[in-house]
Amino acid sequence: MESGEIRDYTERFGEDQANGDRNVQEARRKELLATTKITGWFALLLFAEISGGILSICMTMATTCGNGGDIDSLLAHPLLGGTDILMGVILLVLGFVAPAKAWRRSADAVFYLRLYMVYCLTLNLIGLFTGGESSVAERFSPGMTAKGIVWPIIWLAYSWQSLQVSDVFPKDYRRVPRFAIVVAVLIFVIPAATFGIGVLRARLMAANWNRPEIQKTVLSKGEYTDGHIVFSAPEGVEVSHDDSMGLYSPLSVEKEGVFGGIVVADMFTTKDEATFNAIREDVRESSLSFAKESSVKTSFRPLPEGQYGMRACIRTKSVRLVDDGIDVCWRFAVIYAPQYAKVVILSFYDKGDGKYFNELVASVRFAPSGRVNR
Repeated sequence: MESGEIRDYTERFGEDQANGDRNVQEARRKELLATTKITGWFALLLFAEISGGILSICMTMATTCGNGGDIDSLLAHPLLGGTDILMGVILLVLGFVAPAKAWRRSADAVFYLRLYMVYCLTLNLIGLFTGGESSVAERFSPGMTAKGIVWPIIWLAYSWQSLQVSDVFPKDYRRVPRFAIVVAVLIFVIPAATFGIGVLRARLMAANWNRPEIQKTVLSKGEYTDGHIVFSAPEGVEVSHDDSMGLYSPLSVEKEGVFGGIVVADMFTTKDEATFNAIREDVRESSLSFAKESSVKTSFRPLPEGQYGMRACIRTKSVRLVDDGIDVCWRFAVIYAPQYAKVVILSFYDKGDGKYFNELVASVRFAPSGRVNR
């Protein structure tokens, strides 16, 4: 017999043996499916994995879409927010795949059941040891996080000690295919990689915020910048740097006897009313701290995407301040640009109809890559 014939024979023999093994495995699966039942604690385990997968994705979407705040963070840091969503989807898929494989009596069912438990345990341990700073920890209370650690350990111990699990899936029948190992590696490696890159990107954004120069922006006549945003001053208005404020490099905008205040950019995405009011009190003129407020007007509305970026909006509050001969209108606004992880704070006093203030707000534009040159 020549060498080529020997090789062909060996290959055919290997294929026949592999096919035979698959046939034996399939026959064993059908036998176990016909002769065994999943009841009691084992059935509860499958239900827990299905419901846990559904709960995970529901909580993820609720925290992301429920109040809009996390969507803003997602726009500013897509990899960090995307990692949270990805882990929720992974748990959902595992929560259905593992019980389905157990129901079909697949040889790799026990591996996937345990993989789900290990994944849950890992996520909750991350939440515990990050002290509530991770998105996993933010989603659950400390008590829920503790339960999320205890229950996977209990179910893992059950899967190793249960006689019913051994009867339904005898140890000599169980298999861990190469594909299952690849899946197990990827569901840990991919989220870890996206999270790591996201953290690095967020740190670079923060570093860019404080870097003296990042991008060159040519200012037109009448345009000004604090290094992060650009705006146009209304005609006849003077603009200068105001270093007396605690915020980063604010600009003082004034028309003597008519209009005056500050414009400054900051780096955050939180747009709830409590934060808005806290900032407003911080920038309020101390000489007007006891003035009575009247004719209060508030608004919260979206802004055009082209100029301000996706999901941009503005919250404003205008009041009339009257105190010991003082009678002015205080107009305070925060423009939120979550796509750039920036806000613009505007605080102005005038005695008119808000014309200058509205012109200034409409002129604001952002520097997407960081700072612009002053």
